[in-house]
Amino acid sequence: MTMKTMCQFLCFALLLTSGLEAAEVTATPKLSMSNLSGVPTPLEEYGLSIGDITVTRVINPLGQLKQGSPIMMARRLQTITNPWVELTPGTTLIVGGKKAVIRQIQPDTAPQDRGSNLKLIVTAEEIAGTTMTLEWRQELHNLNSPETVEARKQTVTHVKENLRVGSHLILNNDRVVVTERTITYAPDSTSDRDMELTIKYQSLSSGEGELTGKPSTSEVVTDSAWNFRKEDNTALANDTAQLITWILKNRDGDDDNIPDVTVLHRSHGSITQLQLTEQRLVTAMAKFEQDRHAHTHIFKWAQETDDKGRSLWRMEPGVDDYIEVFRINDTNIDFKVTPEALLAANREASAKLQGKNNNKGDEKNGDIDTRALTPGNVDAESLEQQIKILKTIMDGDASKTIKLDAKRQAVIYLARYYEHSAVSHQALATEYLARAEIQLQRARNLERHAWANSQKLSLIRAELVQRKETLPAKDKPAPGQAEDTIVERQSITKLDREIAEFKVNLPTDSSPSIRIQHAIVLRKLSKQKAVALKYRKDALALRTKARKLQTKIFEDFSESLKFWTEYIHRTEGLSRDERLSESGVGGNVPPPDPYIPEILLRQAWIYRQMGRPELALSTYYSVLTAATQQKVENLTRFSRIVLVARSQIANTYYEDADPLELKDYISANDLYE
Repeated sequence: MTMKTMCQFLCFALLLTSGLEAAEVTATPKLSMSNLSGVPTPLEEYGLSIGDITVTRVINPLGQLKQGSPIMMARRLQTITNPWVELTPGTTLIVGGKKAVIRQIQPDTAPQDRGSNLKLIVTAEEIAGTTMTLEWRQELHNLNSPETVEARKQTVTHVKENLRVGSHLILNNDRVVVTERTITYAPDSTSDRDMELTIKYQSLSSGEGELTGKPSTSEVVTDSAWNFRKEDNTALANDTAQLITWILKNRDGDDDNIPDVTVLHRSHGSITQLQLTEQRLVTAMAKFEQDRHAHTHIFKWAQETDDKGRSLWRMEPGVDDYIEVFRINDTNIDFKVTPEALLAANREASAKLQGKNNNKGDEKNGDIDTRALTPGNVDAESLEQQIKILKTIMDGDASKTIKLDAKRQAVIYLARYYEHSAVSHQALATEYLARAEIQLQRARNLERHAWANSQKLSLIRAELVQRKETLPAKDKPAPGQAEDTIVERQSITKLDREIAEFKVNLPTDSSPSIRIQHAIVLRKLSKQKAVALKYRKDALALRTKARKLQTKIFEDFSESLKFWTEYIHRTEGLSRDERLSESGVGGNVPPPDPYIPEILLRQAWIYRQMGRPELALSTYYSVLTAATQQKVENLTRFSRIVLVARSQIANTYYEDADPLELKDYISANDLYE
């Protein structure tokens, strides 16, 4: 029995409250979907989130990103680099395990100079309503002051660990912001003596600049830890460079009980460069606009295969404590969360969660976890386990309300599972196509060089004929060498000039030299043609893999649509089977299910992925209708859903517009406005 059949069997068994046992799983997906989800909305329940439509976590960089892709970076920071970027009002903190929102930061702008004894006062408010005040103090660390050998080593280590994009430096008493940081080593070395640091920065009072630095290898006590040079290659004078860090302090002077603070920080940017640096390593360079400065971050992903043969892309750790990258699917939407709105939404969600926890006494089973799947928990194995747990609730003596809740979760889990499966396979198909294009580019480049070598070979043979010498054989070239295919990317025009120069110089060569060139050119020509052909075969195989995945993608999206449709039918009373909510007093019309607009939004998004714009538009308009029928308790949530639906309608009109029909573009433009 396949995983699909297994999950469906469990779900229907749960919904029918039968006592059937599940069969053993004999097949598992070849993709891990444990990290696929969007950015949760404040009132998210059961794993539902419009974030999946506007933003998607990057689980496959080669399949989800390209140059120009808009992205969002989410970080959990334990140490503060730039408080005026990372501690802005509306930013969420976790202080001693409690969630809080920043209300105010003082001073609200950074000084342009050293700012001696600078203190930063942050006022934050807990979800429970308690106001707290946190204080960070600026600390200066000399980078190029005369120090002992041991102190220099500590300074170099400090820079490697604490100098990040966004860090503040003091250069000749001028405060600058690091906008790009690169550390490189000599080949086959990780020693500090072989390291070079490159820093690009933006002054808060003047323009941009760049520094390069190397750790000092001198044993003289009076030498500095770093030797810095400016853009014009002039040395930076000693005692002129300092790195700023920020230390959390207790305002009452008691530094023994300083709370743990985690900052949940997000910023928007775009991919400026995406490279497959190795077969299983992707490097992405992205720029983020922060505090009127463009900051460059470099991300690296390595592709692994787990013990079940599933493909996994893992981001390599950098200097940040924790980081995730999300692809922005709808650039029209940029939700601004004010401290008031965020606090209100989280308080309401907290109250509902508290109410659910208080009702769990009805379950009479302390070891059953009825919480929704977490974003990192949506995979086949955990899905199966959750369905089994919910079925246990249905077979037990839980209250009717909890049993209905379990049924709702079962349908939503399955709908999300197949939706995530489709998106994962969609990313894999795109990865195959990206790799195929890379192979084609390699093949074309080698073919251009092979063409140039064939022209050179013809010129050599023509010269030998003119000299009335015996022509060498062409059918037995020497074995190719590795360097024969290590060639620069060149245009036909440049190669043509190279051939013309070769033709001019050829008559001046001796016959033995020409025969040696004949052997070399023939060898390169043969090797380049063979490898180019292999690259083309690889590209064809990858395209075939991508094409075959389309069936799986369509099937998974269709399965997800079925379960979303079943949810709507059951909650709206359109199904003969038992509803997923209580009907209330006889004769009363139950209130509309609050998840219907969001589920319709997800269905419409799936129709767009399947290339069905007509069905997508119809469903998006149903979102607007369903939202107006709701008993609105949280205006922010439904305003977001309506805004996303209108934006998606505009995008659908634009992307599916007939080039000969101006009215489609006019409709899209009206909706964008």
